[in-house]
Amino acid sequence: MQNAPGKSILKVSGIIIIIFAGIALVLGLIAFAGIGVLAAMGMSAGLLTMVMIFSVISAAFSMFMGVMAVMNCEKPEKAPQLKLLGIIAIALVVVDFILGVAIMPGLAGGAVVGALISAVLPVLVVVGATKNIQG
Repeated sequence: MQNAPGKSILKVSGIIIIIFAGIALVLGLIAFAGIGVLAAMGMSAGLLTMVMIFSVISAAFSMFMGVMAVMNCEKPEKAPQLKLLGIIAIALVVVDFILGVAIMPGLAGGAVVGALISAVLPVLVVVGATKNIQG
């Protein structure tokens, strides 16, 4: 077996990501039903639809990243790809934060906390992958 010092970080964070991404996918799909209600309350249906689509795509990407982290946690040769997936996931968190503030500017403080919490697991994937790269 090859030296993979980031194995545990990747496996644990990958499993947690899979769980949260599954929940996010289900909630994102359910949220599509609520767009009409929010639009009736005066919110932009187009913007809400865009955010919902982004949320589902982001959750699907997170699910993919989690599965890849678990499957490849013991393979140092796959670490650069895992690191890239983690960086992309962090970028998606930033975009999600920007969209959240655009829709509800009054909740920016909560959005900052949410973004920081959402970034923890992708950062752990980057850390685990980096450890595997360094060997």
